[in-house]
Amino acid sequence: MSQSNNQLQLFQSIGQLIVEDGEAVRLLLSKFGIKVNSDKVKDLSRAVLYGIDKKGKQFHYKLAALLLSQRADYLKTTHSAYDSFADGGLGLVAGMIGSVANLVGAKQQKQLQQQQARSAILSQALAFKKAEQDRLLLEKQRQLNTKKKINWTKTAISMALALGVVFLLVKLSRPIHPSVTPKPH
Repeated sequence: MSQSNNQLQLFQSIGQLIVEDGEAVRLLLSKFGIKVNSDKVKDLSRAVLYGIDKKGKQFHYKLAALLLSQRADYLKTTHSAYDSFADGGLGLVAGMIGSVANLVGAKQQKQLQQQQARSAILSQALAFKKAEQDRLLLEKQRQLNTKKKINWTKTAISMALALGVVFLLVKLSRPIHPSVTPKPH
């Protein structure tokens, strides 16, 4: 049984939220008595999936509210499902979260669904971290290029000034040409 596109996008949004605001996720989990021993994305995602599965509608609504409040800008720019999230609001997102919890079937099937959900969360979190690292690397490269341009400009100006000074010194150190010397009366 494969996940719907909206569920996949939901898991990706949860992964993005965990990376960007892990502390808010940890706080939500603690309010529902779910303890997480580390800040690792893997541990937080497992705890969120546990909460979705075991903590009921109140957890679903709180997670949905957190997603909508913290992730609205991200969802607007990256997910076509944002329109349906926004139109249905909190209830729709909570319902989507609840549908994940209500997956019916054999134990193996449920474990497979949870593994797929963890994979979607982790892959989005890793993709976001990679994109952030790439952005930081690009910013450093831009700064380095700017410094190189500034240094090149300073070097060119210094060389021009040095050549000008050398030219003046050469001009001033030459004796005046005899044909230009004034004749005595």
